[in-house]
Amino acid sequence: MQKAHGILALLSLCSIAWTQPAPEVAQALPLSSPVLSPEGYPGLPRYPIHLTHTYPPQRAFFPGFFQVGYDDGALYLFSHLEQAIPPKAERQAEDPEWWRDDTLEVFLRTDPWNPEAPDLHLAVNARGTRFRAYTASLNYEAKAGLLDGGWWVALRLPFGQDLPRPRPGTFWQLKVGRGHPQAGEYTLWPLGGDFHSPGNYGYLFFAEKPERGEDLVQEVIRREAAAPPIASRLEGIRSWALYYGGDPGVFARLQDHDLVVLAREAPLAQVQGLRDRGVRVVSYLPLGFLPRREAEAKGLLPLALGPNPYAPDTLFMDPANPRWRAWVLEEAERLLLLGYAGFFLDGLDIADLHPETIPHLASLIGHLRSRLPDALLLQHRGFRVLRRTAEALDAVVYSHLSTDPVGRPFPGDPSPVWPFRRRGLVTLSLDITSDPNQARLAAQRARELGFLPFVTPSLVLPKPRP
Repeated sequence: MQKAHGILALLSLCSIAWTQPAPEVAQALPLSSPVLSPEGYPGLPRYPIHLTHTYPPQRAFFPGFFQVGYDDGALYLFSHLEQAIPPKAERQAEDPEWWRDDTLEVFLRTDPWNPEAPDLHLAVNARGTRFRAYTASLNYEAKAGLLDGGWWVALRLPFGQDLPRPRPGTFWQLKVGRGHPQAGEYTLWPLGGDFHSPGNYGYLFFAEKPERGEDLVQEVIRREAAAPPIASRLEGIRSWALYYGGDPGVFARLQDHDLVVLAREAPLAQVQGLRDRGVRVVSYLPLGFLPRREAEAKGLLPLALGPNPYAPDTLFMDPANPRWRAWVLEEAERLLLLGYAGFFLDGLDIADLHPETIPHLASLIGHLRSRLPDALLLQHRGFRVLRRTAEALDAVVYSHLSTDPVGRPFPGDPSPVWPFRRRGLVTLSLDITSDPNQARLAAQRARELGFLPFVTPSLVLPKPRP
């Protein structure tokens, strides 16, 4: 199975670029005396859940559909999900690994054009269990049950503070996902792709009666086009590189690039040498985690949220803590005095496990921008924060766009950057592989998808540019 996955991934890397699709709009229509039942809502449109989370997305073996309606007090969503075996529904509400059950996931934004508006994420299994870990703290009802050849789930989400009652003519944003782990299949309306991407939402339009779909799509396109442009001081760069080692021979090869990212402890003579050649040099700067030894040495252990499960020698740091925020700013100012032109902001994927940190990470980047207005700011991933930070950045870096963490081919979903690249944000990609053929394919794919690539066999020994 793993071999087949690798072959499919390699074929995907060889495929032509997939352009950003047009937006899709679902319509929420008025309901009279709605109930949560397996019959759903006769007469309401059905929207298919049939595109997988892979990229490009594939048609699912086990599709489903959903319907959306509303009354004066709540939003209603019904979904019918096909599968060949009984759904798995074993996890309890507080279980952090609820995604191992068969689930329905719903993502809502009640103000699509406000970057501060939160992403509301809900998850329910086939018993109607409402999972709490990593999800929004909304009070809502859920019912679920078995069907011949699948299962159903119905949600009632009361309007209130977190879910303001919409007027007819209002647009929200919506994604509806289905997890079927026993089949290894995860599907998402409208576009497929990464469940947590900020760039692959559809729209939900609250109508009093059915509207012409094409008219709604054109209205969304008009509103998206009205978003202000993002100015970047890296516009027009032709190449970039990242190197965390200290070999003088490697530094000589880095002189051919327009932009270079170095470690904080890089030799200052090499930093100055690159600057003298006209290279813009930025330093690594941690925002969301720190090596444990450094935290201990600098008295920052009390500011940690806990260990990073993906890198046991590092700690997640609390971006809401004033002492941590002060340390980040002081470190940034120190690095600017050493001759760096800006920062490669790392550790923002802490938001995946600690979504409560999203507004604090965003405000920390905003604080850096306001205090250090001339510094270049490159955000490494952190896609769940990107809506709030994009206007403060000069570039976003998508690592592992075409390779997995051990260098095997893996075609990542480019949609997290779509809304921001369209407005002018520079998008860079970083892939690590020692296979020359795979490196060539990764660079080719990145360019086709609109990224400026850097592909290297190691972060401490980049190969020479061809």
